[in-house]
Amino acid sequence: MNTPTVTIQSTCILCTSFGALTIKSDDFDRYLSGAMVQDAFPYLTAGQREFYFLSHWCEECYDSLFGEEED
Repeated sequence: MNTPTVTIQSTCILCTSFGALTIKSDDFDRYLSGAMVQDAFPYLTAGQREFYFLSHWCEECYDSLFGEEED
């Protein structure tokens, strides 16, 4: 049984880099219904969630503005 998916696209608002990401349709529906992005997509990195759903800044631009995240 195949899980339905949706492909989302984003362009960085600072450097205009483009990306596309395929996610599970059920997870996207949960997000659109109000789930927090980290709860709807726990399998995405923080950088992916930021780029595709929040600020639309790519990881490189985010890091240049705010510094790299420390462990």
